[in-house]
Amino acid sequence: MKSLRDSLGVVLGKVAADLRSGAPLTPIWNEVVGELIARHSKVRSLERGVLTVTCEPAWRAALEAERATLLTRLRTRVGESQISSVVFES
Repeated sequence: MKSLRDSLGVVLGKVAADLRSGAPLTPIWNEVVGELIARHSKVRSLERGVLTVTCEPAWRAALEAERATLLTRLRTRVGESQISSVVFES
């Protein structure tokens, strides 16, 4: 039988992996960018404060042009220290 410490380690490892995947930010991203852009982009990861978002090539330039605004909106929702930058990848 696993000890409580082992079980806690497994749970914390899963939580950390989930956070790195950016999954908890997906609903926030979708709300910040709106339904249309959310259909064409997806949160990929959040590591060391860098939020990486994949998007369709046609949407990348538009998202990059709005990077500062999006970053401000995201920081308002999740806290200033959680996201230092946003990177868009096609």
